[in-house]
Amino acid sequence: CHQRHSAGRALLDLVGKVHDQSIADIFGGAQRDRIRVCYPIFRMFDMAEVEPNLARVDRRMNEGHNLFRLYCGGNLEADEAFLSQVRAKWGDRFELKSLDLSGRLPWKKSMNVLERLLSYEPMLAESVCDRRDPEGQAEVRGRVDVPISEHISSVEQAFAFAQNRYVDIFNVSLAGAGGFTEGLRIARIAEAAGISCLVGTTQELSIGVAAQAMFGAVLENLDYPSDMTGGLLYRDDVVVERVRYEDSYLLVPDGPGVGMALDQEKLAALERPLRSLPVKAW
Repeated sequence: CHQRHSAGRALLDLVGKVHDQSIADIFGGAQRDRIRVCYPIFRMFDMAEVEPNLARVDRRMNEGHNLFRLYCGGNLEADEAFLSQVRAKWGDRFELKSLDLSGRLPWKKSMNVLERLLSYEPMLAESVCDRRDPEGQAEVRGRVDVPISEHISSVEQAFAFAQNRYVDIFNVSLAGAGGFTEGLRIARIAEAAGISCLVGTTQELSIGVAAQAMFGAVLENLDYPSDMTGGLLYRDDVVVERVRYEDSYLLVPDGPGVGMALDQEKLAALERPLRSLPVKAW
């Protein structure tokens, strides 16, 4: 699926460059030139992880980025310590886009997490149980006062979730959906059913972020902030000019194709086996 998506994106980028059109233009034109996005705070399993994450928030807040999502449920004490200290320092300037449970817990255990964390006023909760248990998601949806979002990766899943109103928001990413065409089909099913969308992420480099931005730019029902902050997570990239952010907004590239140009020297410098790379969030 990821390989097909990458190949499809490359072909769309080529078509756009040949015709001097952005991918958004190819698919009917952009509805917006910027998309509000959230910075991820990854799941904590130990209290020792709280302080480094507080420092990350401070750095981003001082840069003007005030919207975050928290991967939660690994260690509830750490989650609460993090959120309470953030609120104490930044107050309402810190905005919490989502509590993301990543489908790790059965819905009743997710409810225990949400009951302790919803007082920190997230815009939504995401992946509140295994997506193979949509009835569990509907149970959570009926018990909380915030919208529920889930990753939707196929037209068949979109029809089932729309017909049964399991969730309020479809999280659609190009990698998960298999490309632009399938992603747009999913979004249109949501639109027809009165369901909102947001654009998800697999924490892409600038090329992937730009493609996601083009996708988000053409959606009619992009009603919630999205997740494409890969351009802020990596020290290095493989393009001449990286995707741009202003405050909590991703600026949709306006060049042909995905609006990005590869830097062959940067690409060669970063080329190595993936297993040799150290994993360190910053």
